[in-house]
Amino acid sequence: MVVLQSGNSQSGKWTAERVNVLNDLHRTFGTASGKLKLLAIASDSDNTKEKARAGFAEIAFVKPEENCPTPSTQN
Repeated sequence: MVVLQSGNSQSGKWTAERVNVLNDLHRTFGTASGKLKLLAIASDSDNTKEKARAGFAEIAFVKPEENCPTPSTQN
């Protein structure tokens, strides 16, 4: 599991994240073929026994040198 954010500072707001999934695979497992079969995106609070609600939208896979599409860049 790769944690991108923690805490309440962004509570109630949409935030944007950009990650290199292939780099995460290499860092986590040592090697990766580059052929991603499954990806889970989740919100987790079981260690803190808190309740959390999250929404995920507009997930896109792009090459590292490409810009990510965002609502402000799509027409």
